[in-house]
Amino acid sequence: MRGVRVKTGARRMLGAFWGGLALAASGAFAAGTPAGTVISNSATVEFTLDGSSQVRKSNVNTLRVDDKVSFTLTAADTSDVSVTPGGRGFLTFVLTNTGNAGHDFTLQAVAAAGATLVPASGPTFHADASGSAPLPADANAANLPYLGSLAPDASRTVFLYLTAPQQVADGDAVRYQVTAEAYQQGHLGALNPPVKASTQAAAGAAADKRADPMTAFVVLADGRGSGGDQERDGRYAVVARDGAGGAVGFKARSAGVNIVKSATVTDRSGGSQPVSGATVSYLLRVTVTGSGSALGAVLSDPIPANTTYRPGTLKLNGTLLTDAVDGDAGDVGASVPGSVTVLLGDLNDRSPVQTVSFDVEID
Repeated sequence: MRGVRVKTGARRMLGAFWGGLALAASGAFAAGTPAGTVISNSATVEFTLDGSSQVRKSNVNTLRVDDKVSFTLTAADTSDVSVTPGGRGFLTFVLTNTGNAGHDFTLQAVAAAGATLVPASGPTFHADASGSAPLPADANAANLPYLGSLAPDASRTVFLYLTAPQQVADGDAVRYQVTAEAYQQGHLGALNPPVKASTQAAAGAAADKRADPMTAFVVLADGRGSGGDQERDGRYAVVARDGAGGAVGFKARSAGVNIVKSATVTDRSGGSQPVSGATVSYLLRVTVTGSGSALGAVLSDPIPANTTYRPGTLKLNGTLLTDAVDGDAGDVGASVPGSVTVLLGDLNDRSPVQTVSFDVEID
């Protein structure tokens, strides 16, 4: 065996391959060699026979790199997203293809048990943070929204929008499990039926790969998300969580504004009979409850029929206001004809009770 040298083309080829990869690291794939790449090698034996150099070559061994399906779905939010009555809000998710081939992906949002916030509309997935570009849906894939042809190492940010109902209690909440599922590239929105990566992988698992080395089979290599899916199932499920591991989602912030109106009658004889000429002193008390804020609150109270406003009696929190529109917070009949109007400003549950008082005389 002295003088016999064995050479393998694979060693040379792979050395050049990895060297080139080092020089072009920015173009490297997270999961390695792209699916469908052909790896071919052969060996040679060099020896001397009776003083003559001889070379013998082996057969060429060729195979094709499989499609390694791997991806992640990340929830960006770590605290509840607040929504006001009738308002919109969104949760943010990032889908990343960590495999070595392009794939399509469906997205599905399912409300967790115990939800107390029932959306007026949604949830719907959007491609933009402004909520004006909903993702297309595939009627042949349970009408789920989808992202088409996500390349290896590529990421897409999606936004899960909902609109809260007009009538919602402060603190009502809903959390969602969001699941991404991989499909074969170019199938969603184009083929009926589109083929799931898990279906294609199951078909490949039943094949004899040694007998068909030039076929790029689909191999599931996805991990398990925080939403309860399984490893290597072609799905990735997440629930947005805070730093302590608690689930977060959408939470209503509502401000309950309560107005209580009372009246004291003083007649001209010093009694309390509501007769002609008697004075009715109205007192309104405004309070706010809930975690939200009532911004720009304005109180308006019509002067009752068969009464006449007594000029110079309008007060806010015990401070006299003028009846005309000027620099203070109130007026009578100018902002709203026939009504007392008082600007209360921004109020929340920490604001003191706001009191408004004024007098009228029974005609």
